[in-house]
Amino acid sequence: ANGRYALAGAKLVDLSTGESVDVGDPSPSRAVFRFDGRVIATSSRRQVRQWLVPSGEPTGEGIQYGSDIGMLAYSPAGDLIAVGGGDNTVQLFDSRTGEPHSPRLEINSTPNWLSFSPDCHTLLVGCIDRSVRFVNVTDGRLVGPILRHSDVLAGAAFAGSDHTALTIC
Repeated sequence: ANGRYALAGAKLVDLSTGESVDVGDPSPSRAVFRFDGRVIATSSRRQVRQWLVPSGEPTGEGIQYGSDIGMLAYSPAGDLIAVGGGDNTVQLFDSRTGEPHSPRLEINSTPNWLSFSPDCHTLLVGCIDRSVRFVNVTDGRLVGPILRHSDVLAGAAFAGSDHTALTIC
């Protein structure tokens, strides 16, 4: 939710009136708000689409991905979308053009959590193999060691500083 609107299935619901608008994606597997609350991204199988809030109108053509999409995340500035695929990859896209921002990064496990650092320089990638990786947003390369956890990641966030992250299992 962005404070006034919430996503419920493939509907955008105005919390103040209860009215809803259908989003053109009939059965999204994932949906996220851009931080300004004016755009949402949805994924269905191998495509990401973006929709205007509150109209539910598409912003343009979708972003095609080579495998089923498991996770989405907007950068804090809203200019990038991180896409995590079932083929054990992560890729960054320009949210305005849909063009790749970085090469596809193979990470050897399916991502189940994506989170950008506040400065947009690092992407945290949590995976179903209980690992956490940090990816440099500029070049798509891994930063630092791969962290191992005792269970599958249930959540993650960066602190106000860009050097501290919290992971929850």
